[in-house]
Amino acid sequence: MRLALLVLLISGPTQEPPPADPDGAAFFESKIRPVLADRCYACHSAKAEKLKGGLLLDSREGLRKGGDRGAAIVPGDSEKSLLIKAIRYGDEDLQMPPKNRLSKEIVADFEAWVKRGAPDPRVGDAAARKDRPLPWSLHPVGNPPVPEVRHATWPVNPIDRFILGRLEEKGLEPAPPADRRTLLRRVTIDLTGLPPGEDDGAEYERIVDRLLASPRYGERWGRHWLDAVRYGESHGYERNHLRPNAWPYRDYVIRAFNADTPYPRFIAEQLAGDLVAPGDEAIEVATGFLVAGVHDDVGSPEESLTRMQRANDLDDMVATTSAVFLGLTLNCARCHDHKFDPIPQKDYYRMAAVFAGVRHEERPLEAVAARGTREKETAEVTRRIVELETQLAPQGRRPAVNTLRNVETFDPVRARFVRFTVFATKDGLEPCIDELEVYGPEGGTNLALAGKAAASSVYPNAAIHQVRHLNDGQYGNSHSWISAERGAGWAQVELAEPATVARVVWSRDSVDPPKFKDRLPLDYHLDVSEDGREWRTVACGADRATEAVKPAASPEIDRLKRRRAELAPRAAYIGKITAPDPVFVLGRGDVMKRGEPVTPGALSRVPGMAPEAATREALAAWIADPKNPLTARVQVNRVWQHHFGRGIVGTTGDFGANGEPPSHPELLDWLARDFMEHGWTLKRLHKMIVLSSTYRQSSLTNPKGEAIDAGDRLLWRMPLRRLEAEAARDAILAASGKLDLRMGGPGFALFKYSVSNIAFYEPLPEQGPETWRRAVYMQAPRAYRDDLMANFDAPETSLRAPRRESTTTALQAFTLLHAPFVVEQARFFADRAGGVDRAFRLALGRPPRGEERRAAEELLARRGLEALCRALLNSSEFLTY
Repeated sequence: MRLALLVLLISGPTQEPPPADPDGAAFFESKIRPVLADRCYACHSAKAEKLKGGLLLDSREGLRKGGDRGAAIVPGDSEKSLLIKAIRYGDEDLQMPPKNRLSKEIVADFEAWVKRGAPDPRVGDAAARKDRPLPWSLHPVGNPPVPEVRHATWPVNPIDRFILGRLEEKGLEPAPPADRRTLLRRVTIDLTGLPPGEDDGAEYERIVDRLLASPRYGERWGRHWLDAVRYGESHGYERNHLRPNAWPYRDYVIRAFNADTPYPRFIAEQLAGDLVAPGDEAIEVATGFLVAGVHDDVGSPEESLTRMQRANDLDDMVATTSAVFLGLTLNCARCHDHKFDPIPQKDYYRMAAVFAGVRHEERPLEAVAARGTREKETAEVTRRIVELETQLAPQGRRPAVNTLRNVETFDPVRARFVRFTVFATKDGLEPCIDELEVYGPEGGTNLALAGKAAASSVYPNAAIHQVRHLNDGQYGNSHSWISAERGAGWAQVELAEPATVARVVWSRDSVDPPKFKDRLPLDYHLDVSEDGREWRTVACGADRATEAVKPAASPEIDRLKRRRAELAPRAAYIGKITAPDPVFVLGRGDVMKRGEPVTPGALSRVPGMAPEAATREALAAWIADPKNPLTARVQVNRVWQHHFGRGIVGTTGDFGANGEPPSHPELLDWLARDFMEHGWTLKRLHKMIVLSSTYRQSSLTNPKGEAIDAGDRLLWRMPLRRLEAEAARDAILAASGKLDLRMGGPGFALFKYSVSNIAFYEPLPEQGPETWRRAVYMQAPRAYRDDLMANFDAPETSLRAPRRESTTTALQAFTLLHAPFVVEQARFFADRAGGVDRAFRLALGRPPRGEERRAAEELLARRGLEALCRALLNSSEFLTY
């Protein structure tokens, strides 16, 4: 391959160094300081009765200085840090703490903290004073006048006047306007995440309006939002099971952006969709926001661990709500009053109490009024299926048991107790049942739903396999019961009152198609009783065919089964709403040290606002109140960041004392006020930004600008940016002509999924047409990323990502030259292009220039068009805008 072509195409502008870690202080406060205080200060603090090893860990200075053995940490290098070595117990002479060593998870947190540079915001006692002044962000939003400027012909709207005013103060001039091709590429990628098509010559403002009206806009800006709210499609932690029904929240976000939902409504729907629009499925799924984060689903018999799991769930809801909507690190107050911002510890627990009724589970998407009709039709369809299958089964035997749904019909009998006893399973493992349904002769309502479940035993330490799941109306392995006995066990339902029953439906995994086929009962009895003492067998597995014997094919049965699948109740991973738990202030965050009980509420030190917020709906109203000085500022700053690569406040998720001050405070306030006064609509804000002269500048540099403002904080030119991982993948598919623009529904997977207690994710050997949709629809489990996504800095979904890093590594070029996906798409790209000129136009939106043409034609002659297309997909011009 001609080196000159690769150098010409791949070389590009030098990337800015990665920004300072905006969440470092929050990470330290939530993960590191509590452990130091609880496990280390007794021996390594100024108040220690006897200081050990000369090491002080209760201050930043002491930690950096180290003790008798030298520096405790080497920021950025956990392998050379003595503190990490000690807590790993890697040296018999250096083990801390000496008793009850830290868990693997805590050690991993310390390793991650050191690798991040060991951010430590402790700066003495001043931050803890109750009378410290409020940070700038908690002062009311101002109403600054639009500045007068000398070069009055350059501005086209107030944004430009604020920007130009600061430039003139520094003796700087804005860069010349970008050429039309560059500008259209920039605005199209910014607003839709896709490269532009052919330029139809329309006036720029009309193009902007068209882009904002495109459904691609919601996919692009929905992806930004999903980053900020830590959206992932598996639980995380060690089991990391997939959440197959998390996607309705993702689709809600995309719809909301496309509909330009006013921001206060957007907040209310995500915090309380079940309250603001009960029964409206399209809105109720918005509460997926609350449970989009990680969740430990491994049960524990220890009360302390169970409490800790629940406390961690609530912490995730509190931390995400405060960071995303308010730009505050409220979770730093989990163990003590916030050390830097005016947030008492009690405020943290008042906010946690708002969410105390939300649990990590799926929720059915069905209005109560429709349930009876659906259940009645389902019962009739099932009855007809059983009747036909029995008629068609060889020797008159009933069909073999299956994972999805098994029906036991019998003569009507009076009963209060219905028991299913298993004597053998398909594989000898402990039997599993996801639901026991009980019906009367006329079908209708599932009588088990109002009953009480019981079982012979329950599989230990498995929160998703509980007795209560036998009759909770939710289906699938994640809501099932497993016996603790191999190949045996019984499960029963005690009805609310005696009733005449004639049919029982049971299943192993009734999510169609089922993902789990193990633990299936084969030999069983179904018994009923009126008093719980005398039992009568009404059905058993002895008259069923073996798995090898199948009933004859029947189009009518197939049709009925399709109809039954259509009638199955749908559910989404959007949180189960229950009665709220009591919430207490916890001493040092210790779940076993409960202090005073608290009532739900908001922050007490936001000026001019009462901290009362007894419900999630009330909290949403408090957040979106125009008097709240944080909400509008945080959102307009987030929008600004995604247009210019950096926010007016660089620390997008931290507007507190540890965050960066705004580069243009008057502009930020002007934008926030304008946003609120014009209906809180984002599309209007986008349009104002992209029509500004500031946005339409070229990226040309000059020595004076570099000397005075090398980081371009004053925006004397338009910063060049690299495509995010999703946009890069989408652009490759757009160039090849294979991009599938179908919207919504379950996402596509780039992995093979299997479960053996814990989940396994293996890369697909090849990615077929079903994976050629936009990357926003890619399933996103925690702790797994496709190579292309990972190498281009797609964030790990266990953490919030208010701002993505943009690194430059050799792996990126390697991936774009050799990854099977790229190689395949380059072949399609070459077939579509047919020649050098069209290849350049499809990839870069322009014909090749003189030297490029000569190099491209030589490469074409030596290696073929596919090699040229791979080089174009790897070029800096393709990847930046």
